[in-house]
Amino acid sequence: MSSPTISTRDLHQLLANNKALELIDVRTPVEYREIHVAAAQNVPLDQIDPHAVMQNRKANANEPLYLICRS
Repeated sequence: MSSPTISTRDLHQLLANNKALELIDVRTPVEYREIHVAAAQNVPLDQIDPHAVMQNRKANANEPLYLICRS
């Protein structure tokens, strides 16, 4: 099963409309420092704990969780 995707243009529009988003950038810290979305939290893919992520978002469980990756 594949996950739904969103274009960078659509994400930009959501952010421009002041929509509160949960956004995790899973790229390396070096890639994140080069350029990133201001609202994104950097949690590198090799360090992410899916269980912890889901525990921390119970209040927002009905809202999408957006992940940014290089590919």
